[in-house]
Amino acid sequence: MVSHEDSEAWSVAIELHSKPGAEDQLVGAIATASETNNIALEAQARAALGMYYAHHGRFPEAVAHLERSLELMQPPSGPDHEAATHYLDLIELGKVPTVGPGPATAQAIREFVLDRLPPGLISHLGVRISPEGGVRWDVEVSRSLSDAEARMLHDAIDAALDRYQPKR
Repeated sequence: MVSHEDSEAWSVAIELHSKPGAEDQLVGAIATASETNNIALEAQARAALGMYYAHHGRFPEAVAHLERSLELMQPPSGPDHEAATHYLDLIELGKVPTVGPGPATAQAIREFVLDRLPPGLISHLGVRISPEGGVRWDVEVSRSLSDAEARMLHDAIDAALDRYQPKR
C-alpha cells in the first residue's frame, strides 16, 4: 500500500485540518478545477475535502466527495487513489481518526450518542470539546433510567469517546 504521506490530497487535508477558511479553500479549488475542466485537480481537491470532512466527523459529506474523487481519478491508482479508498474504508469501519476542537466534532459526537439511544430518553445532550481535545458532557435525562438504560447511555458515551477522542 502507498503511504498517505505520498498523497498530495492527504497532505493538503492534514495541513488545512484546523485552519480557518480551510473548507472554503477546498470548495474553491473544486469549483476552479471544474470550471477549467481540470479533472485531475478536481479529483485531488475532492479527495482532500473528503478527508478533511472525515477528520471533522462529517461522514456523509466525506463519503460523497471521496467517492466522486475516485470516479474522476485517471488512472485509478496512485497515492491519492489509495488514500481516498483507505478513508472510505475507515469511515465504513468507524475508525477515522477525527477530531479536534470544534462544533462539527461536537455535533458528530452528539449525533453518534443519540443515534444509539431510544428516542425520548435524553432531554438534553450538550457536548463541548476543549482545545486539548477532551470532551465535556452535559446530559439531562427525561425520566429515571432503568439499570439497562443507564448502561446503554454509558456504553454509547464510551463508544463515542473511543471513536472521536484523539488518541495520544
